[in-house]
Amino acid sequence: MTEMSAEPPLPTWWVDTDAGIDDAQALFVLLRAQELGKLRIAGISCSHGNVPLAHVVGNVCAVLASFSCPLASRVPVYVGADAPLCARSTSAAEWHGSDGLGESGAGAAAPRAQVVEGEPGAAALLRVARAWGGLSVLTLGPLTNLALAVRLSNGELPRLLSRVVVMGGAWTGHGNVTPAAEFNVLEDPEAAAAVFSCAWACGLDLVTWELTRAHGASPPCVARWLQAGGASPRAAFLERVSKYLIAKTESFNPEAFRALGFFAPDPLAAAVAVAPELVEDAFTKGVLVETAGRWGRGQTVVDWNAAHPAEAPPCVRIIKRVHQGAFEALLVDSVGGAGGAGGAGGAAAVPQ
Repeated sequence: MTEMSAEPPLPTWWVDTDAGIDDAQALFVLLRAQELGKLRIAGISCSHGNVPLAHVVGNVCAVLASFSCPLASRVPVYVGADAPLCARSTSAAEWHGSDGLGESGAGAAAPRAQVVEGEPGAAALLRVARAWGGLSVLTLGPLTNLALAVRLSNGELPRLLSRVVVMGGAWTGHGNVTPAAEFNVLEDPEAAAAVFSCAWACGLDLVTWELTRAHGASPPCVARWLQAGGASPRAAFLERVSKYLIAKTESFNPEAFRALGFFAPDPLAAAVAVAPELVEDAFTKGVLVETAGRWGRGQTVVDWNAAHPAEAPPCVRIIKRVHQGAFEALLVDSVGGAGGAGGAGGAAAVPQ
C-alpha cells in the first residue's frame, strides 16, 4: 500500500495596508483567494498613508465585514504606525475621499470586534513571523510598519519570511506624486530605504507605478468587475466604494482612461502575491531610496552596476510585465463565491 503524501501547507500571508479604495479592492482579491482555499491571512496591520490611521482601521473592518465570509470574520486587525519615521504624514484624500472609502462612511459604521488592542502592528507582524514558519508579507501602503518590524527584530525578520511583495516605487523615475516619486515610498522614504537595504533571503517582489501604468483594467473589465457579483452585499460594497476613485480617474484624464484603463496598483500587487505565475518579465537588482532633495526625495534608484551592495543588496525583483488577462480575471472573480452571484468560480490559470 502506497502512503499518500501530505498536502503542502497553505501559503500564509500578512497584509499591511493604508486602506484606501484600491486597498479595499486588493483585500477582496486576497479574501477571495482565502475563500477558495489558496492561502490564509494571518493578520492585517494598518498604517498611515492614504488617510489618517483612525480611518484606515475602520476601513479594514468594513472590508472584512462586507466580504461576508466566516474566514474573513476571523482575521485579526492590528493598529500600526500613525506617522512616517521622520516626516509629517500627507494624504491621498483627493483620490480616495476624506474617509478613504469614497465618502461612503463605511469605515465609521463598521464593527471593530476584530481589532486587537495593546499590540502594535509591527510587533504583531514580528511575533507571527517567529511563531509561524514561512510567513509572507504584502505591503499596500507606506513601509513604516515593515521597517519597524525589521528594527524590532534586530535584523532577524528578513530571514524569517517566505515571500515579500511591495507595492511601491518607480524604477524609471516616473512618479505619480512628484516627477520622480511614487506615493507609498514618498510618504516614508526613510522606511523604504530601511526595507530595501535588507538582504531579504526570499527576495522582494516590487510592484511599481510603471507596472501599474502598463496593466490598467480596461473599461470593459471594470464594468464586468463591478457587475460580477450581481446584487450581492459583497458586490454592492465594492461598487459603492470604487465608483469614487473610478470617476476621479476618468475625469482626471478621460483620454488616458480610455487608452490605459483604470489604474489599480494595490489589486495588481495582490494578484502578484496570490498568483506569482502571472509574472511574465522581471529583473533583480538592488534599490536605493533618495531621502533628501526638493525633487529627488522618495525616488527609487536602481543600483544597475551593483556598486552599493551594502546599502542596496541585489535581492529586489522589479516586475516589468504580468499576464493581463489573468490579472483581469482575478479582479472579476474577487466578488464571486458564496457572497456573490455570478462569480467566475475560481482564478483563471495563466496560459503556459
